[in-house]
Amino acid sequence: KECFMHCGKAFIRSKLWQPESWDSSTTSLGARQLAPLLSGDAGDESVQKTQELLNKAYTDELY
Repeated sequence: KECFMHCGKAFIRSKLWQPESWDSSTTSLGARQLAPLLSGDAGDESVQKTQELLNKAYTDELY
């Protein structure tokens, strides 16, 4: 196993921790992959519901 370190300035410049700087087309990739598995439907409504479930799980159920 390897671990590669990078200077802290690179992370700051990348705005990695600022969600408003992220490309919105990639924010629901997990939901797009899970929706067909959970509901058998890959439509936008199913993806949105799956994203809402993920958001709730991330905020309420991680710990």
